[in-house]
Amino acid sequence: MRYRFVTFFALLITFSTAALGQAFKNQLSVQTGYSYILSRAVNERTEGIFNIPGASYQRELANHVGVKLTFSVWNPSFINGFKSDQTFFKMLDTNQIVGSKLRLKGYKYVDFSAYYHYQFKTHHAYVVLGPSFTFGTTQYVTEYYLNPDPPVDMVIYTEDKKEVLLGIVGGLNYNVSFLKNRLSAGPFANFRYYPKLFPQLDFGIQLGYQF
Repeated sequence: MRYRFVTFFALLITFSTAALGQAFKNQLSVQTGYSYILSRAVNERTEGIFNIPGASYQRELANHVGVKLTFSVWNPSFINGFKSDQTFFKMLDTNQIVGSKLRLKGYKYVDFSAYYHYQFKTHHAYVVLGPSFTFGTTQYVTEYYLNPDPPVDMVIYTEDKKEVLLGIVGGLNYNVSFLKNRLSAGPFANFRYYPKLFPQLDFGIQLGYQF
């Protein structure tokens, strides 16, 4: 494992050094923000909101056009006093409980995007679109029965499944550059969709280093 990390950082340093001759074509960024699951089935305890720290690398390939690689994760955070990296779902239809999702946990995203970049002085606007992979754990209901004896109304049996899904991500980024255009900061908003999952909206801020 240590050898893999050393190799990764050696390649990153080599690539970055080679790119220095092409000033301001590259950007490394860190981000933080929240992801909101767009579903009325989300339990009120978490409201489907998660902190999503991440990092990205982007390179401008031609005038105004480039590519971007982003990695982000669901990070345990306090929402309404409840700390979790998972979300729970309500049972909306008792006729369709078996096979429905009970919770999602620990999902991560890898985005491969193309972008269009518009610049006015120190202001930068990006339109981003591309495929995205997500992977994590989904808990499905496999069996249930109604309990006639209170306080438990329903007994549910579940199964955890590791999911790897391909979807799409699109969004808008806005940055203002400073310190001779070496650093930039600003908000971002992304919309995500994956088959078998609910649509998601990401929003937050990012800080970038340009070289």
